[in-house]
Amino acid sequence: MENYTQHAALPDNLKNDKNKLMLSYEYCEKVVKESGTNFYYGMKLTPGAKQKAVLAIYAWMREVDDIADSDIAQKKRQRQLIEFFKKTKAVLNNKVAKVDLDGFWLAFEESVKKYNIPLCYFREMVLGQLQVVHRHPIRSLQDLYRYCYRVASTV
Repeated sequence: MENYTQHAALPDNLKNDKNKLMLSYEYCEKVVKESGTNFYYGMKLTPGAKQKAVLAIYAWMREVDDIADSDIAQKKRQRQLIEFFKKTKAVLNNKVAKVDLDGFWLAFEESVKKYNIPLCYFREMVLGQLQVVHRHPIRSLQDLYRYCYRVASTV
């Protein structure tokens, strides 16, 4: 992982921002590594900065999935997913102060912006997870395609 604190000439506040970003990427890697999937090993084969971005995006996806699969009441999960997407939009539209971001959010924001990933993919993932929460029946091949696209292809 790149060492962002090596730039001695940076002002202290900027060094702190870079350190916070580095910690955010480290957090993302930990989330993926501890997820209990084999994604981590495949992602480690991705080169450099792209690897960090993939880990950050996965950490966001993992959070969405964990909300949808949690044991809390259906309405509360729905509300949490909607609020999570609102926060996602706010973060990506610079409506949340960086100082208020923790966990994966800084790495996620930087990665999405760096690689110009459209918000629609994250919206589709949340919509797919809302289908899970609502136990939306799949009645046709088109319904199955839409669901699979949302919860798998957006990844």
